Amino acid sequence: MGLFDGLFGGFEKLEKRGDEAFARGDAIEAHRRFRNALVKAGGKDPLATERLQAKAERARQLFVKQKIEEAGRFIEDEVHDAAIESLQIAREYLGDAEDARAEEINQLEEKAWSALGGPQTDTAGAPSPAPAPELDEPVPLEDESDEDLMFHQLLGTLAAADREHAETLGPAFRQGFVAHQQGAREEALAALKQAAEDHPNDALVLERLAQVEDELGQIGQAKNRYFAVLEHAPSRLNSRLALAAILAGTESSPGTHAFTDWWLASQSYNRRKTPEGQDEEERDLAEALALLEQGAKLDVANEGAYLIAAADICLSRARPQDAARHLDRAVELSRSPRPELWRMRGAALEMSGQTEEAEAAYEQAAELGGHAMLFRAEFAQFALRHRRALERAGDMIFETCLGCQAGGTHPDDLDYYGFLLTQIQFARGQHKDALEGIDRLLKKGPPPQLEPQLVRLRREVVKEMARESKEDAHDG
Repeated sequence: MGLFDGLFGGFEKLEKRGDEAFARGDAIEAHRRFRNALVKAGGKDPLATERLQAKAERARQLFVKQKIEEAGRFIEDEVHDAAIESLQIAREYLGDAEDARAEEINQLEEKAWSALGGPQTDTAGAPSPAPAPELDEPVPLEDESDEDLMFHQLLGTLAAADREHAETLGPAFRQGFVAHQQGAREEALAALKQAAEDHPNDALVLERLAQVEDELGQIGQAKNRYFAVLEHAPSRLNSRLALAAILAGTESSPGTHAFTDWWLASQSYNRRKTPEGQDEEERDLAEALALLEQGAKLDVANEGAYLIAAADICLSRARPQDAARHLDRAVELSRSPRPELWRMRGAALEMSGQTEEAEAAYEQAAELGGHAMLFRAEFAQFALRHRRALERAGDMIFETCLGCQAGGTHPDDLDYYGFLLTQIQFARGQHKDALEGIDRLLKKGPPPQLEPQLVRLRREVVKEMARESKEDAHDG
């Protein structure tokens, strides 16, 4: 949403990445970024330390919630062994005094075991398991080095089968995996190259190495490496998604871009297309989409992820109608409401010029998302772009601001939603309310990135109020 775009260097850059990960719902990545930011801050800024600790805790709580919800979806889809695995991970990340969450896990686990005909009394009715150590204060294990301890803590970011396999890959892989997770890409590159020599043709090692090369801008090496991964393990979801993004010339993203990102990327794509290069670009794009279609057939359990990735690429490559088709299929496959699919569908319809249908999709995303700020903000931004549904958007943002104040949301986020509200008020002709809101935000001291936008908006409001006053005087 652009609020933190001006944060660069020091721990602020890590915090920004954590905020971005949290906004797109990647809780475990957000927690890692916030923890790294805490280390880099080094306790020198007490306010920043307190803020980062709070953000890391929110990310942990969100991760537990997501795993429980994931388990619920698996149970609905009758994939009970996967549900049990998700619940076990959720239990590992429980904190102190989360009895309600522990009971929720127990009840779902009993339901899953019951369907499998397995043990039904291992969790239900038993005392709540001892909470895992706080993630920001790990308890060292005996006879385990710091790197080994970090490795075991970070294993939870891998799929279950990969976690077990990763344990067998030796010290070079461990070093590279930990370094990569901590953002030390050059160190990770060297260690993972050694791991690839130790374990030639190992899909997990090659995939991790390809990811590091991709992040370092070594696109050619990464592309070849991803092809090698899929040659040995065609159902590697992450490799297939990343390779498709490289072929299409887009950023790998599971539908997490904002509308403006897709719009600008599509416009840039249209501008740079020339008769000479168009055929090659279209071939690459067709190969990327075919790669995802093949993945959906090979890995039916993850068909929705491939459809979302294809829609994401289509939105960035000026094919919104194709994106809408993929998203319609993803909505059909989903057994539970998924607001992120409706948000993407709204973007596809908006880019296709179907404004009324786009409004309905964005509003559906906001309704399904409950009090989630992201979807309400997207609906408000759509309303501002098209000067429609402003009253409904204003009500949503006002309600969100009240909820944020009650829930301990970070002040910068509160300021952003306040800014959205003043924009809506201005668009609706409520100039006095907008001016009062802007002045409140400026007086309290908004984030540096937001202040120039508030100042510009204030000038527009004052100019419009002066024009209206002049017209009233003339009419009088």
